[in-house]
Amino acid sequence: MIVQANAVEIFHINIDRTNMLIEAVGKIKAYNWLYQQGIAQTEPHFLQIVTQVQDTQVEGIGRSCAEHAIISLATVFETYRSELLQELLATKPDYFTNQLTGYTKKINDLLSDAKPYTYEEIEKSLKLRSRERYNQLFQSYNIPFIVNVTEQELIDYVYAWRNHFVHNANRPDTRRDQQLSTIKPPVQEASLVTEAKRLRTGITRLITKIDARVKATVFK
Repeated sequence: MIVQANAVEIFHINIDRTNMLIEAVGKIKAYNWLYQQGIAQTEPHFLQIVTQVQDTQVEGIGRSCAEHAIISLATVFETYRSELLQELLATKPDYFTNQLTGYTKKINDLLSDAKPYTYEEIEKSLKLRSRERYNQLFQSYNIPFIVNVTEQELIDYVYAWRNHFVHNANRPDTRRDQQLSTIKPPVQEASLVTEAKRLRTGITRLITKIDARVKATVFK
């Protein structure tokens, strides 16, 4: 038995957390500006020093928030994908049982077992240890998850940066540079904060498209 799930609902909850990271930078800048206006009125001789200190701090905070926002986008995507498979298996099991693939026996076992299964047990049973394994499963059932190079490049770009921030602490990274050299950048921004915003918009649009077309296929 597969536990019911709502992948889009979980996506919106998770993307709100990403939005908070991005919005925090704007709020800090606004607070700093108000503080500086107060200093200009009461102690104008300190204004330049205060402005320099705050500008340096907000630059570091902005980059950190942007890095964590990009890291979160990869997690948002992974969670949506896992929840989507669980939702499809729970809501439309006959779509899977009516097709014969290399996953048929294990999926039938999951569906017929009285034990409730969530995406964690589903991934373990079907050996979905990577993005490639998920793509193979979706392709086996003609589920239009990622359908073109542009979509794949967006995901690859986010993952390349996520891995760089998480595993290499933003140090010079030959492996990242090699990965990115094979990907057409989905965005090109001088500011990492602006790049994070545009990547957030790109992932949101992509997941909206994926959800619509996958469910149009599975639930028709």
